[in-house]
Amino acid sequence: MRRGACRIDLRDRLAGEFAVYYHPRTVGELLAKQGFSHISARPAAPKRD
Repeated sequence: MRRGACRIDLRDRLAGEFAVYYHPRTVGELLAKQGFSHISARPAAPKRD
């Protein structure tokens, strides 16, 4: 997934539902102000024999 893809998707959804237009960086700043942070999935451990 490309960097910032979730912010771009969220920006597009906000524009479609509420007719507000933000730069992806601004979407990230707004999320941070609300207490959201970046979380990445933990990689799965390789299966043992």
